[in-house]
Amino acid sequence: MFLAGVNPLTLCLLAALLVLGLAVLALSANAAMLHRREAAVEAARRQWARALADASLDGLLIHRQGLILQMNRALLRMLGAREREWLGQHFGNLARPDQVPALRAELEAPQTQLVEFRLLRADKREIAVELSTQNIEFEGGPASVTAIRDISQRLLDASRITRLTHYDLLTGLANRKRFTDMLAASLARHDRPTGSTTSVLALDLDGFKSCNAELGREVGDRLLKQLATRLSGLVAREDLLARLGGDKFGLMINCAAGANRAASLGGQLAASFNQPFIIDGQMVRLAASIGIATYPDHAHDPESLIQASMFALGQAARAGGGAHMYSHHEAEAASRLAERREAPLALAPLRAG
Repeated sequence: MFLAGVNPLTLCLLAALLVLGLAVLALSANAAMLHRREAAVEAARRQWARALADASLDGLLIHRQGLILQMNRALLRMLGAREREWLGQHFGNLARPDQVPALRAELEAPQTQLVEFRLLRADKREIAVELSTQNIEFEGGPASVTAIRDISQRLLDASRITRLTHYDLLTGLANRKRFTDMLAASLARHDRPTGSTTSVLALDLDGFKSCNAELGREVGDRLLKQLATRLSGLVAREDLLARLGGDKFGLMINCAAGANRAASLGGQLAASFNQPFIIDGQMVRLAASIGIATYPDHAHDPESLIQASMFALGQAARAGGGAHMYSHHEAEAASRLAERREAPLALAPLRAG
């Protein structure tokens, strides 16, 4: 035996070293196995977290100091982008240029409430989004996750509802509700010492029912649309033109010149009917009666002012049509008009043609 003659103490030391070596090897193997298990668990956790993020209907963005670390599929679809194109870039670059500073400030906040921004897709199309940010731990360091929801359709739906509520579908003009609301707002902010006034002109087509009966409703609708376009070209930007219903239109005028401008514009509107309307090559001639009422001479609230203009409209129609007249719904109002030397102009019908 090669161990013959070896000191027993030496043999004991060799045995101990062998056992220690085996133990070290076992520990190393266990450590390696534990590390592999931890790595597998971490990989599974990341995969699960990514799958969970990709399952979200909202866009999710993980960033550190604004630099993009990860984007989920919903966000990539929303932006029409590829993740590798944006990794490492600043999230603020996704915003519309004028909103970049505000967005960067939001991202630097530890936590934000829901805020609205405009982001730019890869094709440069703008989308409205709602986003909020929270701080998280990501890959061993502090980071932030921002949830992003596309609200473009919601805003579009709200805009459509507003349009249906406040605008006439045929002509695209304001409807009676919007006209009344805007008139109320105008009267509420009136500063009477400045001498400014608000006037309402009510316009009604003479003989439109007969025209509708002879030519058909489709032609009548096209006439109303042409009329809306023609009248829109005559009024100032700050005026409000509306279709009050049927063949009746309303015009709100805010002006320091007051009733003088209302009378002048009433004459222009009546004279505009000298030009015929053309429908499918057919010439159609119409005339209109116009009634004018002014705050505070004829009324002090929106509905009363509209009714006063309608009263004047009836007077103009009974005078033969194709004319404009001021309201004489109140004797006191007529007296004020006379004092301002506007009564002769106001009372005299101005015929178109």
